[in-house]
Amino acid sequence: MVANSYDARSIEVLEGLEPVRKRPGMYIGGTDVHGLHHLVYEIVDNSVDEAMQGHGNRINISIGADGSVAVRDYARGIPTDMHAKMGVSALEVVMTTLHAGGKFDSGAYAQSGGLHGVGASVVNALSEWCRVEVRQKGKVFLQEYVRGVAQGPVKPIGKSNETGTLTVFKADPQIFGDVEYEFDTLSQRFREMCYLNKALMLTFRDEREGKENELTFYFEGGVMSFVRHLNKNRKTVHPNPIYIERKVGTSSAEIALQYNDSYSESVFSFANNIHTVDGGAHLTGFRGALTRSLNDYARKAGVLKESDANLSGDDVREGLTAIVSVRLTNPQFEGQTKGKLNNTEIKNVVEQATAEGLMQYLEENPSDARRIIEKSLNAARARDAARKARDVVRKNAGEGSTLPGKLADCSERDPAKSELYIVEGDSAGGCFSGDTLIALADGRALSLEEMVAEQAQGKAHFCYTIRRDGTVGIERALDARVTKRGVAVVRVTLDNGETITCTPDHRFMLRDGSYKPAAELTPDDSLMPLYRKVSDMKEQRITIDGYEMVWDPRSDSWLFTHVLADWHNRWQGVYAKEAGDHCHHRDFNKRNNDPTNIERLPADRHLALHREHVGRTLHRPDVVAKCRAIRQSDEFRLKMSERMQQPGTRRVLSERAKAQWADENYKTYMTRKWREFYNSNEEYRHENSAQLEQAQREYWSDLGNRETQAERVRGYFASHPEAREEAARK
Repeated sequence: MVANSYDARSIEVLEGLEPVRKRPGMYIGGTDVHGLHHLVYEIVDNSVDEAMQGHGNRINISIGADGSVAVRDYARGIPTDMHAKMGVSALEVVMTTLHAGGKFDSGAYAQSGGLHGVGASVVNALSEWCRVEVRQKGKVFLQEYVRGVAQGPVKPIGKSNETGTLTVFKADPQIFGDVEYEFDTLSQRFREMCYLNKALMLTFRDEREGKENELTFYFEGGVMSFVRHLNKNRKTVHPNPIYIERKVGTSSAEIALQYNDSYSESVFSFANNIHTVDGGAHLTGFRGALTRSLNDYARKAGVLKESDANLSGDDVREGLTAIVSVRLTNPQFEGQTKGKLNNTEIKNVVEQATAEGLMQYLEENPSDARRIIEKSLNAARARDAARKARDVVRKNAGEGSTLPGKLADCSERDPAKSELYIVEGDSAGGCFSGDTLIALADGRALSLEEMVAEQAQGKAHFCYTIRRDGTVGIERALDARVTKRGVAVVRVTLDNGETITCTPDHRFMLRDGSYKPAAELTPDDSLMPLYRKVSDMKEQRITIDGYEMVWDPRSDSWLFTHVLADWHNRWQGVYAKEAGDHCHHRDFNKRNNDPTNIERLPADRHLALHREHVGRTLHRPDVVAKCRAIRQSDEFRLKMSERMQQPGTRRVLSERAKAQWADENYKTYMTRKWREFYNSNEEYRHENSAQLEQAQREYWSDLGNRETQAERVRGYFASHPEAREEAARK
């Protein structure tokens, strides 16, 4: 073929499961740890779909010692009889053919998360090997596969009175490399599944060496238990979650919500058990009904007067924790990863359910209703105060805003002052003015102009990002550069008075994970925030001081930034988890969480490294001064005094001292050091001699002590006649 020619011979046709192995990202989102986990989700989702139809309420999942995954359900089992059209067993069709399954109509599955018939076959295609056992009709049927290819027909291998499917697969290292499953991440997903399916019992076991673990999930309360779990570390506004359940035709909505005293929103939406991280019609329906219902009740109760403005969406969602779960027969998702639900008809179902259920609860529980409305009113007052403060700033600055809400005109005639910069990558900063500050993982905040200069010198930058699953993370910012000059821009003014200059079409992430162009932002919109703090051991469950932490909106908790950097390195294959149990900052600066500054070390190597460089850690002048001040404080001395008087502490110290003095080297060392101290301190020698003399005088002045010592001497000479003779000769 002539080089660079393009003809019919250039057209390649991929057969069977070849497209999956050629472009796995199209089916599972990528080949990193998220894609690896997606394999497990696909198989487990099939088992959960069976449970949704009322077939089996128990699922067992395990990670084997060899890294394989086994999923066992007790449902109907994949059909094993002959498929009329394909001429092979239905099991083989499901496992080896794309777009083959029982979920294309409502005959076998009234509702399900699987839609495209690609889940099981994709897992099979991306596995080094796979084995499926089906129990039905009193028999056990088996078929095995290697990289998606059946190694023989389906065959019976035994008898069984049980039903269900056992799928065992090992992810192909040719596709995923040495990426490993994260037990905590998988268990969080499985916990969610059990919250969304009342009375479903799911057992998850890890059999890998050194990682052995087992958890069982079972929740009678369903989504109400889910909300309680999310609010477990918060102070709630009302004691019990509000629960709403409605069914309209073949669709149903299940909603639980509860307010807490925080200022953030934690609302998670699901469709047929699939977490829709980008929301969709069901979430839109819930939010609209929530805002209208609280406004209607507030006016009906006389809390809002006729002249008062309505509460905004941000006002009524401040401090809200909610789960919105819908089930429908033909869900329309965006892509195979199913991040957003597009069924417009479900919006009305959720709106109606939320409006009716919430209004009923508020009327039946007026005290709870009053507390909820009052919290929303406080949010509205704070928003109004912030708006007035921004207006004052704008007026004083003479900016003459002609754009609504958070936007201000930023027209500039001088092209040098209208340069726009862009940053690419998963943490992309977008198209901003050059003086825009970007928070970096290394603890600095650089302008885009400064980032351009450093990247020209070969410096890499890592920024904070929100991943597709809604969790906070760290990603590399690529190719910062000037992209436009002399273009129209807008200025976005934040609640804290800071401003961001960007193009009107730049999309900002909102708190709910959706995106909105800058030109369409309104005062009611709330941007996804970046919250950071320094760890303090005075807080619960914090065991290290002075390390940066960042707020994770998905789990609604604080995460250590160096852990995020460690996750990034492992996902990118910089090192494996087995490299060590300790994360180490290479430059000993615990605020520099740039992934290039983080490495994993074994415990002994980590300790040895800190001993070797103790001058950069514990022996730094500021650390020494801080420790000295702590030890000299009355609080510390009182605490140590109390601790030393505890029997357990005294016993431990006594045992430790005995072990030390049994060591001849230690004994010689301590003797030498004592003599050095004694001989070099004349004042101490005089004080010691005076104390010894005083103690001897007090001791020998006691008649009892003299008689005791006299008896001891007589006994000694009686049992040692040679000593008496020797003393007589002297």
